[in-house]
Amino acid sequence: MAVKSALFSHPNKYLVDHLRGVTRLGLHFLQEKSFSLLPFEKAQQICIITGTAHDLGKATAYFQEYLRAPEDAKAALRKRRNTHHGLFSAVCSYYMAKEVFSGSEEEEFYPLLCFLVVRRHHGNLGDILDETIIEPGDLRVLKDQLAAIDLEEFNQLAAEIKDPFLPVNLSYEHLQRWITGIESENLRSQARKVRRHQRSLFYFLINFFYSLLVDADKTEAAVGFEQIMNLSRFTFPGELVDHYKSSYSFPSALINELREEAYREVTSHPFASFPPGVYTINLPTGMGKTLTAFSFACKLRETLREKKHLSYRIIYTLPFLSIIDQNSQVIKEILLANGFPVDTGLLLKHHYLTPKTYQTELYEFEPDEAKIMVEGWNSEIIITTFVQLFETLVTAKNKMVRKFHRLANSIIILDEAQTIRHELWPLMKEVFTVLINRFKCYILFVTATDPLIFPREEVTSLVQREKYFKALNRLQVLVNLEPVVIEDFVGKLEFQPDKSYLFIFNTIKAAQDFYHLLSDRVREEIVFLSSHITPKERLERIERIKAGKARFAVTTQLVEAGVDIDFNVVYRDLAPLDCINQAAGRCNRNGNNPGEFHVVTLVNNQGKLYCRYIYDPVKIDLTRELLQRTPCYWEKDFLLMIESYYEMIRERCSFDTSSQYLEAIQSLRYKKTEEDTYNSSGVYDINSFHLIESYPKADVFVCLDETAEKTWTEFLKTREIADLPKRRQAFEKIKAGFYQYVISVPATVQNVPPEDNGFFFIPSLQLREFYHQNTGFITKGVDPIW
Repeated sequence: MAVKSALFSHPNKYLVDHLRGVTRLGLHFLQEKSFSLLPFEKAQQICIITGTAHDLGKATAYFQEYLRAPEDAKAALRKRRNTHHGLFSAVCSYYMAKEVFSGSEEEEFYPLLCFLVVRRHHGNLGDILDETIIEPGDLRVLKDQLAAIDLEEFNQLAAEIKDPFLPVNLSYEHLQRWITGIESENLRSQARKVRRHQRSLFYFLINFFYSLLVDADKTEAAVGFEQIMNLSRFTFPGELVDHYKSSYSFPSALINELREEAYREVTSHPFASFPPGVYTINLPTGMGKTLTAFSFACKLRETLREKKHLSYRIIYTLPFLSIIDQNSQVIKEILLANGFPVDTGLLLKHHYLTPKTYQTELYEFEPDEAKIMVEGWNSEIIITTFVQLFETLVTAKNKMVRKFHRLANSIIILDEAQTIRHELWPLMKEVFTVLINRFKCYILFVTATDPLIFPREEVTSLVQREKYFKALNRLQVLVNLEPVVIEDFVGKLEFQPDKSYLFIFNTIKAAQDFYHLLSDRVREEIVFLSSHITPKERLERIERIKAGKARFAVTTQLVEAGVDIDFNVVYRDLAPLDCINQAAGRCNRNGNNPGEFHVVTLVNNQGKLYCRYIYDPVKIDLTRELLQRTPCYWEKDFLLMIESYYEMIRERCSFDTSSQYLEAIQSLRYKKTEEDTYNSSGVYDINSFHLIESYPKADVFVCLDETAEKTWTEFLKTREIADLPKRRQAFEKIKAGFYQYVISVPATVQNVPPEDNGFFFIPSLQLREFYHQNTGFITKGVDPIW
């Protein structure tokens, strides 16, 4: 038996085994996909090159010394440039690709692609111009590393990793030519040529292969090639929801009849004739869109498996964590009702608070393995946030790009799609178009207010939406555009004993002020909801509303999407029309009695509209223009009004944000260069993209009760663990419960609680100083929103 190369990639793992495993895993991930990004044979070759070359720089004596060093010496060795392996490996991948690809202009890009993908496989992607700079100091390090590679040892490694599919010779002699020749390649000139083309295709090529490499690398190192190959993809019938629904009976009522009619309409389509594209389920609130959308996805998935022999993933995305838990539970119940063991290989819930546990029917993964499996979306049905989806599509971050390749051949459901900022519509249209045309994805928008991300003629509507909007007339909207201060607004209110009342405000401060004034008038429970209430209390309070235990509720706009609460009368401070329509979904939801929905125009004592603090002024002006024309209307009018509103947005609102990010994508500007920053402070880079605009925040732990006290004590114990990976694992076990007591407040508040171990901390003895038992965090110095 031939002696294996004695070089290592990780402690106790041979470099040859790792390079083979990463290459085979990358090919495994690739081969389960159908795409038209480039010819499949070329994609295979790129996978083999990047997988084979990505850690060749670990063959140096410097890196082998680092691996063998005791833990207390590793930090210093890690900082030594000669220990780094990314650039050396990238040079190898460049020349290997150069031997394979030639001819078309597009193929000329592939060697540079391999270089970029390998260079940053342990970091974040950088600007294409910066990444292709090789300084004199870099050349000295490369030559030093070359001299620190044992000729015989490397040639043995090269013989062991040679791939018959790839006609590339690899030896120490090749390394010598490559390292000494890289300076003359003028990679930066090639990068400038690519940038001049301004094609988004290059961005998706880089991110796709970067994703495959990073995922294969992390997965092979933590879990192992054999373990992954032992996992099987799940199949399940398209009739999951049909079977689940058959065990329930619903009382005879118009809303239930319409729900069933809409369900049948969506799920009786000829799925085999549906090409990849954009689809929409646009129905009024309370029409059972979750079950209908999931059933559509299941039936479409089964059809694609039978007709195309492809296993599509279902990626169900939502805007807020609270409704992710709610929808995840519904889908779990559907699977259980059909006799499926619900493990993470079948159903995976993923957001930043998700416990990193991963279990199949036969095997429970260790914590390090589980983290890799969860963050890599290794499941058939993934329920996640808009943030996770969009910041996987538009990002330079290693951790986020890693799961990009999982989007290929997927059915992506966007529930509550109206929450996507209009400034990002053209950007979303561009990336979704690439997913559809290049990765054969299906995009399903699920919403009561269908935003114009795509022109109507490019979207397949799965329901005759006009029929359902006209059939429901559950509430009347009464508009008052006369400005009024909160004190006067409260004084004019009249309440009827047989009705329930919901008040929705634009800022936390306005909601808190109103709550205290209303408390002086109403001698019964008033539920208060905002993001300055701990998640634990928010959930408990929503359950009290659902149970009918509170007739009055005062909230911010956090109840507008996916929170199934129902009131007879709703008052909503002026907001964009789509927000108003969403808020109206909390009024007479089940159609029991005619509901009243009031739009009021609240101002502070200086006469400034509260809506101006948080919403685009153009959208507010468009809404006022529409409402002035129609100060009183009914639910049946919603569709016509929202269509007019969205058309006005397309005509009058700015989409510069999308244009800037699209330019960054086409320029491969993952991160601003010094030159960009010097020439224009307004230049956008991909790295700066965030779906949700945010302000500086401070996380505050509120010691609310005995459970909070115990949780904080457990947290402090984790901080005492010296070993960083073990400390992280210990925190992962308590993370979900810990964040039930954490709120985010503006970093500029004047009354900041004491800081303790990275969190601002309100001990139980100081609750009255910082946290009101009804309205939450006591803010001083700023007017927070939400």
